[in-house]
Amino acid sequence: MICDACSNLCDVLVLVTGDGDLAPAVRRIRSMHKSIEVASFDDPSKKEFAWTLKNAADRRINLTANIDKFKI
Repeated sequence: MICDACSNLCDVLVLVTGDGDLAPAVRRIRSMHKSIEVASFDDPSKKEFAWTLKNAADRRINLTANIDKFKI
């Protein structure tokens, strides 16, 4: 992800995770003037979408709001 951003292979990156450990990578990508969107399920009772990751991204996509579209 960071390599693609450094190589100018993309302008917008979409990361599908709720893992706050990736917040430093998201901040690094934003420092390269790239847009990054983070999609995750966001059930507050389960704490699936880390606050640090939400705040690091340009845009947050709550997959929980559309969970019926993901059920098989």
